[in-house]
Amino acid sequence: MIAESGKLMERIRDFTEEQLIDIISSLVDYPEESVVPFGDDAAAFKLNREAIVLTTDMLVSSTDILPGMKLRHVGRKIVVMNYSDLAAKGAKPLYFLCSMGIPRETPIKDFKELIKGINETAKHYDSFFVGGDLNRSDELILSGTAIGTVKPEKAMKRRGAKPEDIVAVTGFFGYTGAAYKILMEEKRGKTIEVEEKIVEETFKPRARVKEGIILSESSAVTSCIDSSDGLAVSLHTLAKINGVGFKIDHVPIAREVTEYAAKHGLSPIDLALYGGEEYELVFTVKPEKWLELEEKMREERRKIYMIGVTTKKQGVYVKEREINLRMAWRHFR
Repeated sequence: MIAESGKLMERIRDFTEEQLIDIISSLVDYPEESVVPFGDDAAAFKLNREAIVLTTDMLVSSTDILPGMKLRHVGRKIVVMNYSDLAAKGAKPLYFLCSMGIPRETPIKDFKELIKGINETAKHYDSFFVGGDLNRSDELILSGTAIGTVKPEKAMKRRGAKPEDIVAVTGFFGYTGAAYKILMEEKRGKTIEVEEKIVEETFKPRARVKEGIILSESSAVTSCIDSSDGLAVSLHTLAKINGVGFKIDHVPIAREVTEYAAKHGLSPIDLALYGGEEYELVFTVKPEKWLELEEKMREERRKIYMIGVTTKKQGVYVKEREINLRMAWRHFR
């Protein structure tokens, strides 16, 4: 904070992203036909018999692009970032738009690769890239908007978890945390093939769209969030919103991450908790519905992983250790 006219002036840097969202929420009018509350992973509104689901997410090259990422990877990432939010509502993606700030010296072949990455990723999820806006900027900035649909009564929300609910996720963690160590801190060279696999997985993320649709249609899920802010942050956010705690006994960590961490004297659990940008779903399930949901996932050749249980005692404890949110990535800080 700085002094101005005898008063302390607060700046964006003095606030967390969550606090800024609270400020926005206090200043805007939200439509009554909303299916999910303001501030959820996506907005959803009743439209005839369906709910239209809308989300937007931004990618800035200086903070979101790792060394070695090609623009085709970047195109893939901006779509996955947005479709992961649709997945957290159980929505089927339909259309994708992207506004782009492009440096004027960008080679046209790289620009074409960016568009190919966006288009082929949208097609992978049976949806369409339908346009956006172009402008000039000093660095690459992409702002994506995704549009999907879900039955209003099936839309998953962040709120709804109860004590004794099972806590679960859709996949393994740690790739991004390890990739940052490899590419930003140059902790590499001891496990070449493993490091290549870690970087590849980070450059080619997946949105759990199919899993989200199965979860939403099951009526077994009591709350859901995507893990793009990191597993630790996602668990904390979900627990806080629901006024509960989580006792986490098992975090699914990718085999390559465990091997990499051992060679470099790193904590694999920290890489999994605090890495961020791993687009899995984190959700709670009615305990009596777990086996049925697990079987449904198997039938669809998908997997889910039980990691813990919801508790009355607030706080998030991973293997008896309370998570440290100061280790997590924060915007504006």
